[in-house]
Amino acid sequence: MPGTFVVFDLETTGLAPDQNDIIEIGALRIENGRITERFQQLLSPTHPIPQFISHMTGITPAMVQDQPGMRAVWPRFEAFISGAVLVAHNVTYDVGMLHQALKRYDLHMNEYPVVDTQDLVTLLRPTLTSLRLEDVARDMDVLLPDAHRAMADAEATAEIFLRLLHDIETLPLAQLEACDQLLGKSTWPLRDFFKAALDRRGVARSIKTALKEKARWTDLVKTEIEVRQVEEGRTGNEDEDELGKGVEALLGEGGRLSQLIPGFEVRTSQLQMAEAVAKALAQDQHALIEAGTGTGKSLAYLLPAALFSLQQGEQVVISTYTKTLQHQLLYKDVPVLKKLLGRDLVVTVIKGRENYICLRKWEEHYRDALKNQGNPLIMAAWISWLAQTESGDLSELHGSVASPLVERVRSQTSTCIREQCAHFQRCFAFKVRKQARQADLVITNHAQLLADLQGDHFILKPYERLIIDEAHHLEAATTDAMSARVALGTWWNELRQLWHDKNPDQGLLMRLKSKLKQHDLNKTPLAEALQMVFNGWPAMTESIEALQTAGMGAARQARVAQAAEEAGLWHVTPQWRESPLWTPLGTALEICTQAASAMSAALAKLLATLGEYEQHADLRALRGDLGGPVEALRRMEQALGLFASADPAYVYSVEYLPARRPPLLAFIAAPLSVTAYLNEKLFAQKRTVILTSATLTVNDSFEFIRQRVGLLGDVEQRLNMLKLPSEFDYRQQALLAIPSDVPSRELEGRGYARLLARWLLPVLEATQGRALVLFTAYALLEQVAQCLRDPARDAGLTVLSQSQYFDSRRSLYERFKSGGGPMVLLATSSFWEGIDIPGEALSLVVIVKLPFDVPTDPLVAARSQAVEAEGLSGFMHYQMPLAVLRFKQGVGRLIRSKSDRGAVLVLDERLTTKGYGKYFLKTVEDYRHLRGSRAELIEEIKTWLGVAAPALDRL
Repeated sequence: MPGTFVVFDLETTGLAPDQNDIIEIGALRIENGRITERFQQLLSPTHPIPQFISHMTGITPAMVQDQPGMRAVWPRFEAFISGAVLVAHNVTYDVGMLHQALKRYDLHMNEYPVVDTQDLVTLLRPTLTSLRLEDVARDMDVLLPDAHRAMADAEATAEIFLRLLHDIETLPLAQLEACDQLLGKSTWPLRDFFKAALDRRGVARSIKTALKEKARWTDLVKTEIEVRQVEEGRTGNEDEDELGKGVEALLGEGGRLSQLIPGFEVRTSQLQMAEAVAKALAQDQHALIEAGTGTGKSLAYLLPAALFSLQQGEQVVISTYTKTLQHQLLYKDVPVLKKLLGRDLVVTVIKGRENYICLRKWEEHYRDALKNQGNPLIMAAWISWLAQTESGDLSELHGSVASPLVERVRSQTSTCIREQCAHFQRCFAFKVRKQARQADLVITNHAQLLADLQGDHFILKPYERLIIDEAHHLEAATTDAMSARVALGTWWNELRQLWHDKNPDQGLLMRLKSKLKQHDLNKTPLAEALQMVFNGWPAMTESIEALQTAGMGAARQARVAQAAEEAGLWHVTPQWRESPLWTPLGTALEICTQAASAMSAALAKLLATLGEYEQHADLRALRGDLGGPVEALRRMEQALGLFASADPAYVYSVEYLPARRPPLLAFIAAPLSVTAYLNEKLFAQKRTVILTSATLTVNDSFEFIRQRVGLLGDVEQRLNMLKLPSEFDYRQQALLAIPSDVPSRELEGRGYARLLARWLLPVLEATQGRALVLFTAYALLEQVAQCLRDPARDAGLTVLSQSQYFDSRRSLYERFKSGGGPMVLLATSSFWEGIDIPGEALSLVVIVKLPFDVPTDPLVAARSQAVEAEGLSGFMHYQMPLAVLRFKQGVGRLIRSKSDRGAVLVLDERLTTKGYGKYFLKTVEDYRHLRGSRAELIEEIKTWLGVAAPALDRL
């Protein structure tokens, strides 16, 4: 491994190079693949070391008091790095820090070639969820026992660097070749490693040759499909006792699970749930099962489902709401299930088609990249992923890899040319569909399940057995699936794919016109069909512009009248449609719908006519490219027609966010009720549907969820309901604290946020971080995060929040879960559920406000009114039960194992001052309850958790 590298790391007093000092340097000199020298030095800073830096690094003011400064250290370090390529994890920051530190002393640093190990990790490990050094080290099994000390970080970085350089030598030949072609004209210092590795294999191939020949990257794509014939000897016996005996033998006392897991204790609730699932499957029944935290519900339904499928040869479909649960089922529970069964079991995860890469689209961008278009490092990372992935699922990619390209290479039904595609035999979307049709168990998500239900089993094969986990989301997921939305900005984007006013040559229609000329097709029906599209284009665009003007004008007036500034939603009621304010918008809607319908028809004819010229490969591919925007425009035209129709079965609203650039204007139609649809399409049609969740009951009753999802009428005769208690001893594990002195919610804006942050800090110190603070509004979350971050840092706490836009939910969750010092996570809706953090990493859950929906939200208001039309209270029989279910989910984040111990702190006084508070308290009745002032609760909480009490005032 030729070359000289210096891998280094700096510890500093802060993140701003022009304001902070270097307090430690750690470096290793690597020559020809071996570490030959080390450099480690503490430095005396010109400013005091902040307390949080000392807490994070362990470097105290006393340790640097007698150490030399940068002026004295630089000559030695300059000699150490001389003639080397500088390597660091986030090298831009470290080099910038060095330059600024030297500038203060009028010293100068020569320009060195630099390598960022984050780039190398991105290129060769594109599926890692986080690029933080601690996370990369953990994922690559690199020791990092003393994170945030310069030498320890440098050693870990060097190990990662050397391993990845070695991995280059062992890459598949096609991957090496593609990376060399992509990086060949870049200035990246490591590009020569790919060329050298190719040279050692005696391979040389130019970019020009690569463009002319078949792209060898296709050799990387895994095409094998696991085919398994149905086993002989499946009984076809639907005997409930037989199925129940199988469950008992595996999960019961002395069963196989206890033999596989040392110290395993039989969970009564888990066994009861598994028996209930087995009964529902064997007797063609439906079931509602609430399984408290700790039940082990995933295995409780997977096991009887697998036994049933293996016995009957009948597929069972399992649907989840979140990707997190999908991942848990596939990588945690299914491996245990297979060991339990000791038999062949085929399990497939299938998502919507847009989750998979389209190799035809990818090839177009790959060839562009060979012509120096696009980021070569990112393109090389995609090549690495293609060599690694077995599913083609785009969610596997790290966000920094995916975001520049993912929207352009998604698979879409409307752009697929199926058997005519050169990549059809290796297509991931068709591969997963074929796998799903052969599987015993298919794991999907609610969105795909409902799309398939609407499309008459287009993706899934016909099935009769369905288990819906996270079933408390079924109504909302069905609402989303049945809703129609037209965002004019999205519409313009789709139109620009077809015709771009500023760059007409980039539009697909002009590309088609050029192709017609090349093939001498200017006097054909295809040319006539294209001209019809061009003729209707002005009317189409003018009508959208008129609709945009009318919509913004009406929305502005409605926002004032409805005081809907916060939600950004205007509820378009029948009364509004009859008012004078509606007239200009109604007219614009009608004209735009007519123009869109005409354009949709013209484009449909163009595509049909284009299909008659598929002997030309370029026209065939162009037809595929046109399919996407044409289908999108067709859906928008239908949605706009629905919005204009004023069907009373739908709730209509206009979303208007003028602060966006450009302003957002969207027309939305959502179903008022999904009850009849689910009843008819799901429960009445399927032999078994099992709905399960940790949160299905309100006040110990299934009535609310049963009414909302349509388990009514004849299907009730086949419905069993079971509420299972948690396996945890909440009285000994969980504390519910209700303070008496929280800041009043009547305050507005930053005043309330500042007081709330000040109130929270001593509590967060008491628990030494380890806290999840749950909000219902993103704006308040962001304000509190801004107020809390600096004082918390001074107290040695790291504040993570969803307002840090650069962190995805997944990486934010992984960072908080992995620890790495006292941490606090401020989060909103998506973190109220679906996260599992057992142990001391999470010891406190703070609920800032009871999770009620905004009552003025059009859908909430309309559904509340529908409930009231039945003689019931919209608040008590709709809004309150929904909030209770969300509250149960939020509280459920705390205790995740029998050894957990923690506290829930609820800051909403309505819990005790309102009559409906009893329904929320009912969900935590097994907790130990405490009420008192902040100071009193801090003492109780720190005693409960066994930590020292902090000072009460720091803000």
